[in-house]
Amino acid sequence: MADIKNNSRNARTTSSIKRALLDLLNRKSLDAVTMSELAREAQVSRSTLYQHYGNVHEVYADVVSDFDERVAPVMSQLECYEGIEPEGTLPFCTLLRTSDMYERAIEDPRFLDTLIGEGAILQKHSLYQSLVASGYTPAVASVLSVFQVNGCFRAARMPGLDEATWREAREAIDVFICGGLDACRRKKLNTTKAGQPRASRYGE
Repeated sequence: MADIKNNSRNARTTSSIKRALLDLLNRKSLDAVTMSELAREAQVSRSTLYQHYGNVHEVYADVVSDFDERVAPVMSQLECYEGIEPEGTLPFCTLLRTSDMYERAIEDPRFLDTLIGEGAILQKHSLYQSLVASGYTPAVASVLSVFQVNGCFRAARMPGLDEATWREAREAIDVFICGGLDACRRKKLNTTKAGQPRASRYGE
């Protein structure tokens, strides 16, 4: 019971700290935020803050991780995939355009590198998993997945893009990704078949 209480208390504390950072980012840049003012904003002591995070950038990384938890698997977003989005998640591009809560975190130039950085996003990236299942090496699947994430990010964050244009563009992007994925699968399948030894006419 004590462990459960401690876990709940820790979760509330880290949540307060992350929320405090998001509030501070509405007023200043990430580099300008200090641990002292973050502790004050979160209404926790500095020692409590340091028990959970070594510096402000660790808090930011945790905020980005929370954003990632809200992202639906890319394959469930595509019209060619008959999947079901996990409850409570949204497509990456939709969150990028509509998530007011994370807007300042997204605007930070380190957002994309932090999101992809340690490769955690790739481990659950459904496009990555699909490519690996098709026979691509993890390294190649990682490159293609990073390409997709970067492209989606840049497209969704284009300035002056009205919603009607974005809806049409997103449909086209989905078709583009589907076509590319199908082509990759066919190429890998054909390559695999071509590499198999031909059966002997005499059954040897």
